[in-house]
Amino acid sequence: MLIFKELAEEVSEVQNRLAVWDEGLDRTQDEKKLDLLLRLVAFTNSYVWLSHGKSREKLAYFLKNGYDYRETAEKFGVSVKSVHASVSYAANRLKKRIGVALELLRSGDLVAAEREFALGTGAYNTNLFISAIHDRFAPVKQSGVDLSTCDKELGLLYRFTHHHFGRVLDALDQQKLEHLLFVLSHNDRSYVTERSILFRCLEGEFSPDEALALLRDFNIYSAPSLFED
Repeated sequence: MLIFKELAEEVSEVQNRLAVWDEGLDRTQDEKKLDLLLRLVAFTNSYVWLSHGKSREKLAYFLKNGYDYRETAEKFGVSVKSVHASVSYAANRLKKRIGVALELLRSGDLVAAEREFALGTGAYNTNLFISAIHDRFAPVKQSGVDLSTCDKELGLLYRFTHHHFGRVLDALDQQKLEHLLFVLSHNDRSYVTERSILFRCLEGEFSPDEALALLRDFNIYSAPSLFED
């Protein structure tokens, strides 16, 4: 069945369920389904997923006139076979964009359906990771890779997600973090030595624990050797 019909039938089915008033039924799921379905319809009717203007015009006429191949062929002066080919091509194009979302919606997994719809339409922010990941590794399909063996790689990606960093940042003392950032980003003369220790730590010369020990246990204002290479 053409995806256009699948979508129209799903909309009709959900609308019919919502039209039946029953105080004992939880209508929330169907209301969410209908909201997403209508956005799928709006995307379909935008025809932004079809690049050629003539193809858009032909498909719009076909859908408006009840999937009538012959009438569409007569309208545009082409063969019925040609209309079949055009409609099939358009349906496949649309299915690649929203087909998975529609399947997930039908199964009731609306969260995944929303995500797949956003991915398919280019609205989803796929930059889940801090820039260092995207700067060094391009998304490339590799043959022979078993995803279930990517334990180290998945663990690393998780640690570099904005989500993970958000949780880490929420657990920190805001005032301490802001003060550290101030010392590191301003040339305040009163923190020259501390700044040297912090930068040398962040550049890998020694560990955070070693830096903290220097800051805590030594009289840093009488340690000029810290400035030496």
